[in-house]
Amino acid sequence: MLDLKRRVDASDAVLIVMPEINRSFPALIKNALDWASVPFGQNSWSEKPLALAGASPGAAGTSNGQGHLRTTLPLFGFVVMGQPEVYFHFKEGAIDHNHDISDEASRMFLLNFIEQFDAWIDRHGNRSAVMLAAE
Repeated sequence: MLDLKRRVDASDAVLIVMPEINRSFPALIKNALDWASVPFGQNSWSEKPLALAGASPGAAGTSNGQGHLRTTLPLFGFVVMGQPEVYFHFKEGAIDHNHDISDEASRMFLLNFIEQFDAWIDRHGNRSAVMLAAE
């Protein structure tokens, strides 16, 4: 828990990339949100710019999970980016052996998402040296 809080405290923003599980978000995400928000008065998420993305084999699966997660995010004090939304329909051949996006339209869409998130961080975050806290 303390390592998670240190990583979040040192980061400029939060990007949650998630699957959908039974029309909701994974319990692991809820646990991470809860643990980094305590103890009272030491919420590591407060005022962090945040964006959501996800992939699923079904056309709309991750939208269900993200929609459910979005209802809890204001409780943690995030500054949530509303658009663009990423509901990546993962299908055979979407990503090649080098982990590159094979479809040019999808690649351009995801690149635009990253550019928009970068601008969101500039508007709503406290930029320092770029730090990545990924698990």
